Amino acid sequence: MTAKDDLDGLIERIKTYGIPNGANHEVCRRPLDRALWLLWASKEHGFSKLTAAEIARFAREVMEVSMTARSVANAINRAGTKVHPYKGETQAQYEIMAAGKEHIRRLGNGKLTVLYTAGGAPYSMKRQLADELIAQPYATLDILDPYCGPRTLDLIRKWPIAGRLRFITMVSKIGKQRLNSLRREIKDFCSEFKNSEFRAHSAGAIHDRYMITPDRLILLGHSIKDLGSKETFVIAIAASQLRDLMSVLRLAFEEKWKRSTPL
Repeated sequence: MTAKDDLDGLIERIKTYGIPNGANHEVCRRPLDRALWLLWASKEHGFSKLTAAEIARFAREVMEVSMTARSVANAINRAGTKVHPYKGETQAQYEIMAAGKEHIRRLGNGKLTVLYTAGGAPYSMKRQLADELIAQPYATLDILDPYCGPRTLDLIRKWPIAGRLRFITMVSKIGKQRLNSLRREIKDFCSEFKNSEFRAHSAGAIHDRYMITPDRLILLGHSIKDLGSKETFVIAIAASQLRDLMSVLRLAFEEKWKRSTPL
């Protein structure tokens, strides 16, 4: 598919109609998910095959997400049976298969996401958290975790946070030397990630661990630094399922934020 008019017309149809009776593209957070959604949408509108460059353009114009032909091709290389590749005269073309459509259907039904490990897999669990729950840049991310340290900072610096990051933790049980070291680490972090702020909660102990994004609540079974090292659950619930409770949780975080002191 190369005719510019055809390409422009397809983009407008996908913007208007998406996938008939299918998932909204907002459920797609990983590059592969976005590529699959766009391949399915184009197929529904009469174009069964797209190149990586065409998929990248669709991502920019339909989803307002920055992708390149290379990033699309790299993602599709991991798609397995979800996509069938064709050798074109100058560029490879890709067509979504039934397994790819089923993958997107499951995303669309995913009001609840549960990650689990029996332990001994800290790298895999943290990688899974980043790939499946924090792959899309968030405008805001609020974190409540009683522990914060260098390992925590090293992990969250890799998350694609597009806007404000706020982190509430506890420091009442750590010594003066460790506290001063933590403050230096946080100062360095915030000098690079300027929309970040960390505060210490002093009005009672923190027992909960969670993250609030614009569209979901993520419950953590352990502090971020320990995820996967022991038996761990991470549960993400869509904000649409929580309704009024999400507003209550946001207000509770705001109250804790006001009662906390900058680190």
